[in-house]
Amino acid sequence: MKIETKASSSIPKKANECFNGRPIRLPERLFDDYWLGGEVALLFGPPGIGKSVLAVQIGDALARGRPIDGFRGPTRRRKVLYVDLNHSETQFQTRYSRFSEYGVFLKSCTFAERFYRGRPATDEDLFEWLANRVAADRFEAVIMDDLTVVNRTQYGTREPILLMRKLKEMRDEFGVSVLVLTGSDSPPRDKLIEEVQLKRSRALCGLADSVFALGPDPVSVEKRCLIHFRKSNGPVAWPEGGVPFGGITRNADGMIAFCFDNYGFSRIDQSTRRLISRIHDSRQTGTTYRQIAAELGITKSRAARLAQKWRRGMA
Repeated sequence: MKIETKASSSIPKKANECFNGRPIRLPERLFDDYWLGGEVALLFGPPGIGKSVLAVQIGDALARGRPIDGFRGPTRRRKVLYVDLNHSETQFQTRYSRFSEYGVFLKSCTFAERFYRGRPATDEDLFEWLANRVAADRFEAVIMDDLTVVNRTQYGTREPILLMRKLKEMRDEFGVSVLVLTGSDSPPRDKLIEEVQLKRSRALCGLADSVFALGPDPVSVEKRCLIHFRKSNGPVAWPEGGVPFGGITRNADGMIAFCFDNYGFSRIDQSTRRLISRIHDSRQTGTTYRQIAAELGITKSRAARLAQKWRRGMA
């Protein structure tokens, strides 16, 4: 299937000609530096961590043309398609509705008018369906939830990799921005999430323009952290000030969403941050808390408490 698009010619041209005849602008932030306009971004995390909640929150914010609190975002409304491969319509309705303590329906969430949800029929090819919808309905942003459903085998990566490549082609042809979700393993209980938790699916990171993850907070079971790992065109978000941490809240209208503390480690003074970082580095080499305490002149219990405060990006 070949769809006519506004893609440029495949004939090579001089590099200088790339700058002729078009205004040059920085890509707009769709979700801070985690996802920019014209990018295929990858969001991963373990099951049940809240990836779908965050994806719907991002999609609704894009459709409203205003950023999520604490993050830089769009200045205009976009037509957004949320490709929900994980939840049935009934499950989606239940998730975004409020009920009384006796199970009586009270109110459902009202999303932005430009926010759409859909999925292909069981006998339709996922990419062909998506390309047709983008071409026919002129969607500007697509959120796909998630690539785990595409796998034909438990540990297969062939289908997700092929789909990611096709999504990049679709980005180039239609100018659409794409956010793809996928599952990962959970990190060790006292560690922050890393790309290694993707296992064989880590190959997807090399195909994405931006890679970030939603993972558990090692300190609080109710908190989640948002970590940016790589960016093909610019620096990652929060390179030095730690990472945002937050939890899920439910609004009165039934909307469930994350509320992040984006002040990073401003509440921890610089000397304490350096101490925490030294303790973390020592622990990574197998040094015991008793040895660390003797070296730094602090108690063993304080060394253990400070080690639990370490976050990625702390220096």
